[in-house]
Amino acid sequence: MYMQFNIKDGLRISNPGGQSNINLVGSHPPQSLHNLAKKYGPIMQLKFGSFPVVVASSAEMAKEFLKTHDHVFASRPKSAAGKYLSYNHHNITWAPYGPYWRQGRKIYASELFNSKRLDSYQYIRVEEMRAFLSRLCTLSGKPIMLKGHLFHLSLNIISRIVFGKKYASESKYETPIITVKEFQEMLDELFFLNGVFNIGDWLPWLDFLDLQGYVKRMKALIKTFDQFLDHVFDEHKAKKEGVKDFVPKDIVNVLLQLADDPNVDIKLTYDNIKAFIQQNASLHQGEVHFANQISSQLQDNQGIDQAAAMIMIEAMPHYDQGVSYLTVLLPALASVYKYRIRTCMH
Repeated sequence: MYMQFNIKDGLRISNPGGQSNINLVGSHPPQSLHNLAKKYGPIMQLKFGSFPVVVASSAEMAKEFLKTHDHVFASRPKSAAGKYLSYNHHNITWAPYGPYWRQGRKIYASELFNSKRLDSYQYIRVEEMRAFLSRLCTLSGKPIMLKGHLFHLSLNIISRIVFGKKYASESKYETPIITVKEFQEMLDELFFLNGVFNIGDWLPWLDFLDLQGYVKRMKALIKTFDQFLDHVFDEHKAKKEGVKDFVPKDIVNVLLQLADDPNVDIKLTYDNIKAFIQQNASLHQGEVHFANQISSQLQDNQGIDQAAAMIMIEAMPHYDQGVSYLTVLLPALASVYKYRIRTCMH
């Protein structure tokens, strides 16, 4: 594919040359591209496998791509992850720019995460934070790993907001459709496969070989997601039947209601709804990954015990007024959680 547009009069796009430049990227792509930019300039064309790639390495060039010509570069390239993990590019991350993408963004802004709906979830955040602190207090005087506790906090909040209840449970008094360990493994796999370097994406003529086995893992993972989400949908539809003036209280119910709405610009299918829900799962796992980094750093530097954990919690503002330890990394989730981290570590 060839695109021609005038970024700036007299601007020359440098090209390191060669049949493929993917070998120049190395194990640390940002650092490698920075070094190449120092040699070839703020904008250069590389070739990754069978595809040309234009790299912008200055604020001025970034503005041209992200603002002046943003409609040209708004879509992501097609990939195995988009095809197999987001129901054929139907979540907002992988969907091409166009009417469907704009409708999806509108649904997120006006239906799923508007101020009124976020305020309605406040009691969930408060209850789960109190349960989180209660679990820490029961471990008083014992060394603990914050990683698992932070995962459960985030998972419980997201589950109740998205699904209306906690489907993953470790309780010995109930038989959940999926255990916490299984759910965590499923999210870990989703987070990993969304970011892998799949050879078939860059060398399409090798795609059918699946040399790294990633496509096979993607197909297996999405099959597991399908089984789980089909169960969730069946439960929600059963609870809705026969109820007059039904008011949706969780994200699944909102999306199912939109799927039945004849006035939406583009009809939503169950695959569309699954893709939107899976997007929330991806964001959740991104949050957990960052939380794990915080926990690991603290443990490596000074050890984590119950007292240190409580110091970190006490450094946050009151949760009833909103706090989040991940606002800087995932503003999208911060808009759901409505809380910020403010810690002072010495």
